[in-house]
Amino acid sequence: DWAATTLLSVQSTGKALSGYIDAQGELRKTGRNTVLVKVDIRHTSHEQESVTPVATAILGFARFSPRQGSHVPQADKSVLGNMPDKPDTSGLIQPFYDKVGLKILDKAAALVQVEMTDYVQNSFHALNGGVVALLADLAGQTAARHATRKSFVTTDLAVHFLRFGEVGPFQTRT
Repeated sequence: DWAATTLLSVQSTGKALSGYIDAQGELRKTGRNTVLVKVDIRHTSHEQESVTPVATAILGFARFSPRQGSHVPQADKSVLGNMPDKPDTSGLIQPFYDKVGLKILDKAAALVQVEMTDYVQNSFHALNGGVVALLADLAGQTAARHATRKSFVTTDLAVHFLRFGEVGPFQTRT
């Protein structure tokens, strides 16, 4: 079977300004066609050894087998299972929005765009679900900041995926 993300929900409970982020997942439900995972996201700062919770996430996945004649992008199995034994601790060498390629085209309209590149593709060669969430997050923050002239950050985000985004550029409408 294949799996595709159908739900991504993140609720912030704290801040992580520097240090390391640790995400620990737990299988909560598995059924014939669905899998539900809870993820606790924690922060360890450079200065202290304590671990602080910063968010909880719920991810839903649909398990499916492609039907004959249906259009489902082919998964690139070369990227599956190629996770390193230990995470890279070198950090980002450029701002994350720049690395992903997010661009604010119009602040008043909260028009945000991302191009389809190898960096933002998932194993189905479609736009990664996390990038979809990031695009929505930045558009929402841009709209709130422009309307109020105040600094806002997202504390809750829920995304329900309807289908693969295969051809970019991808833009928000707020």
